[in-house]
Amino acid sequence: MIERLTVVAEREAVRLAGPGARVAAVGPVTYVHGPAARVLIIQAGDRPGGSAVDGRENIELRTPFPAEIFEWLDSHELPLLGFVRLHDGCLAIGSLCEIRRVGAGVGQWGSQWAAGSVAAGSAGSLRQVNLAMDESLPADVLDLIRPTLVQDLPGIEWLAEVPQDRAAALRGFLTGWYADVAATPTSNEPTSMRLPEPLADFYRLAAEKPVIYGVHNRIVTPGELQYSKGKVTIATENQGVWAKLIDPSQDDPIVENRGCFGWSDPVTGDSAPPPGTIERLSQFLLQFALVEAVMSAPFVGHATISVTDLAHVTERMRMLPLPPANFPENPTRIYVAQGLVAIAFPDEGLQFSVASRQRCALREWRNPGFEWDVFSG
Repeated sequence: MIERLTVVAEREAVRLAGPGARVAAVGPVTYVHGPAARVLIIQAGDRPGGSAVDGRENIELRTPFPAEIFEWLDSHELPLLGFVRLHDGCLAIGSLCEIRRVGAGVGQWGSQWAAGSVAAGSAGSLRQVNLAMDESLPADVLDLIRPTLVQDLPGIEWLAEVPQDRAAALRGFLTGWYADVAATPTSNEPTSMRLPEPLADFYRLAAEKPVIYGVHNRIVTPGELQYSKGKVTIATENQGVWAKLIDPSQDDPIVENRGCFGWSDPVTGDSAPPPGTIERLSQFLLQFALVEAVMSAPFVGHATISVTDLAHVTERMRMLPLPPANFPENPTRIYVAQGLVAIAFPDEGLQFSVASRQRCALREWRNPGFEWDVFSG
């Protein structure tokens, strides 16, 4: 057996699969299937959205896959051994195990948390496979095999606008956060309905970059707006748990909530929201954009933490100067820093998620003082 974290010739890695092993090279990944083992050899490098080592414990495999992928994955009686191809050989990273498959058409909560089950079939029915290493990689080894590009990060100057001009804050955040997303103007049917300026402004931005409408929950498009008893539904939860309604005749209307918005605050211990809490449209749209930024970000960290952990980790961030959002759970606190958005919310404890569109923004979060359940920085 080859010792973990040693570099060997690729033929030595392939030989571990046994005599007569089948080898399929697809893009940056080589799949080996033999009588003694399955071997995975993945090219070093950072390939967001593609097959790559995604963290100290994770490998993410993306399409295309070889035709024999299901046979390879389902041969559980054989060990699965991982290697990373470097310029001078293949680095052994130890045993791997499959933790998730995602099929075509399976929705995802951000990048990490929605599992999809895909039965054996054609390779075309498979979109993604996640593998876990049996031991974490040292940080210096991770930097060797997946060097992180240093990028300019979007700032938080927009935060100063929140108290007096939330529409300007929303424009500033969305323009900076999605600067890397190419404009793909949509042909949404316009509406003859009078729109409050915060919603009209949101639509102008989303028309250029439809991701702004949301990937987890969504804002209703202009052509879908309909009156019902004097109110218009502007947003819905992805499983119909809640909806947000407004009277569009007002400039910045109060948002009416329909559905389940129970309150349980692990930070304060309160079982009910503060009395007199009012949610305005401009507030909701800004909070929606920030929460969806976390849900759709390619680089994330997620953990169940303590209240003390939250106080410590958010010292390096700024809290959004608004009452907590009431989604994805009620209450959800929102924090921002350069290139980062984080949310903290109750769900079998206190959940904390931090996200970025630039992997380098998460480097300083590698050792936050608690264990990450998922981390791709």
